[in-house]
Amino acid sequence: MQGLTPVFQNDLTNRRFFILGCKGKDSWSENGVFFSKKDTSKSDLCDPFFKIGLKSCFMVKKPLFLLIAGLCALQLSAQSSQTNALGTWNVLHVRYLFNDKWNVFFEPQLRSLRFYDDYHYHEVKGGANYRIDKNFSIGFGIGHYDTYREGGNFVRPKQNDELRTWLHLTMQQQLQRFRFEHRYRAEQRFASTGYRNRFRYRIQVSAPVNQREAGIGALSAIAWNEIFFTNKEPFFERNRVFAGMGYEFSRQLSLQMGWLYQFDYRLTDEIGRNFLQITLQATL
Repeated sequence: MQGLTPVFQNDLTNRRFFILGCKGKDSWSENGVFFSKKDTSKSDLCDPFFKIGLKSCFMVKKPLFLLIAGLCALQLSAQSSQTNALGTWNVLHVRYLFNDKWNVFFEPQLRSLRFYDDYHYHEVKGGANYRIDKNFSIGFGIGHYDTYREGGNFVRPKQNDELRTWLHLTMQQQLQRFRFEHRYRAEQRFASTGYRNRFRYRIQVSAPVNQREAGIGALSAIAWNEIFFTNKEPFFERNRVFAGMGYEFSRQLSLQMGWLYQFDYRLTDEIGRNFLQITLQATL
């Protein structure tokens, strides 16, 4: 299967490695992640990128260090208030590509209300996506979600125990180096408090900052906003805002890290929280 062909320049004298661009048009993103058609051969193991190893990844160490320093400053400023403490949002997203149309995914999450303390939430979910064409995809999923009370790690009794199914449609647009993504999701929530529907819309924009195109070796700026609403009063339920960076180590591995702010309308949930979100994405 023909995928993207990186154009390499290898400066062995200074032990630097550059990816000048990519040949081919068969690339896309789903849920904010850049993908290309999977090359089922093992030729990637002979690419200069893999020979040089992870040292090439540290070409972007300065922007990453600046991001980490900014997040640490946010944590220190948030420690002065219990309700505004910086929590953590840890995500592992694993995908298996059957072909250029179908894929399945598995994703566990673990969240805390303070910096790796006061764990109050975990979820595990999975599903499948079908890529209609380069700019449109549809999918479905199912997951189990547990929310605990505040004041410690997994304080019982649980605040919510939920089984959830959903359908979603993803559309994307490319404007020069900026990639826009629109995701529409309809959820069916079977919670301990009863059944209810919820609808979500997320708009995301991303752009590489160290090379012209997204792909291997790209450090990308990412920002998105997602709103949650229901078909019953109060119709508006939640808003999430994210700003951060992402780095693609290879076709199989990428990392996103940044600041996430969540605002909840209902008093039974956290009203406004800051989180450090770290997402590790693997493609098999």
